[in-house]
Amino acid sequence: MRILTNTLLEGTILVLPLYLLIRIIYLLTNKRRKSNLQDINSGINRINEVVKQDINYPREILFALLVIYLWAVLNITIFPINFSRDSIFRELAINIIPFKDIIADFIQTTASNNFKDPYFPLKLLIRNLGGNFLLLFPLGVILPLLWNKFSKLKNTILACFLVSLSIEFLQGILTFTGLIFRRAVDVDDLILNTLGGAVGYLFYLLIIKIMPLRRKALP
Repeated sequence: MRILTNTLLEGTILVLPLYLLIRIIYLLTNKRRKSNLQDINSGINRINEVVKQDINYPREILFALLVIYLWAVLNITIFPINFSRDSIFRELAINIIPFKDIIADFIQTTASNNFKDPYFPLKLLIRNLGGNFLLLFPLGVILPLLWNKFSKLKNTILACFLVSLSIEFLQGILTFTGLIFRRAVDVDDLILNTLGGAVGYLFYLLIIKIMPLRRKALP
């Protein structure tokens, strides 16, 4: 029995309106709090100035994109979650040797292909490495654009590592308990996810070099 959505579109239709509602409530509450402080310190004229302040729309758009992106990551790595009485406590595959499974799969599959397609080895590498590499690439771009503390490479890499580690941990627990299927805890995923986030950070550096006013638009 499927108990959580299986498609990104279905989830986005459910999650995005909820996010927008929560975000609007937060902005209104935060603005009211600031207004109250101004009322105490500076009087009614200062309140009017604060209330009239514009919302930082580029930042809000980035927040919305971050929410949609994180939901997409969950759909790719975790969902759908299923429940069956016969599937509790499944055998869990764990790989702690870097690139062991990738190399073995590459050798076995390439040998069975007999080089009928000369580009097959390259396609296989892209398939095995590309998805995990690109998974957290956007996170390496968005985090430093939204928060100054991630403008340091080490902070962004640490965040991407922890996100990837959390995904692997969840996949392991949910697979073992039978809530998801065909997932493995793999150190390769951790390495490639984190590396993708680091390259995303380099792309962020390119963005701020091209658009040096980024800090004024997104403090």
